[in-house]
Amino acid sequence: MEGGDKNTLANILETKECVIHVVNEKLLEKMNLSCASLPASQSEFEFADIEYCMSHSVKPLSVKEAPVRYECNLREVLRISSLPSGGSVVLMNVSHIYIDDSILEGMKINQGKLDSVGKMGADFYSLTTSLLEMPRP
Repeated sequence: MEGGDKNTLANILETKECVIHVVNEKLLEKMNLSCASLPASQSEFEFADIEYCMSHSVKPLSVKEAPVRYECNLREVLRISSLPSGGSVVLMNVSHIYIDDSILEGMKINQGKLDSVGKMGADFYSLTTSLLEMPRP
């Protein structure tokens, strides 16, 4: 989609819903495969062999193995630039949150068990293999 909206943004604009997933290292390879430039008619779930499940409050499917999922409804899209790769900021309202019981300790997420992955720029990702706890003043 050279110069146009990526499939993710186009889907959000069409359906007004999405699911935002917190990905762990176990899902990293499949997550990377899911960002391939595929035709809008091709499923990223099938292409990347990602197991899915029904969402609780929105129509888009959820990644079954994602430890945290935010089901969202579109609030607003802010266009930063109309230039290719200029970008948009998508503001969502969260309607439902799923947290895998295995990462919970009481009412809090154990960050070490979460093992989240961060998308950096270009082809880079960050891993949470080294955590630093710093109590708030």
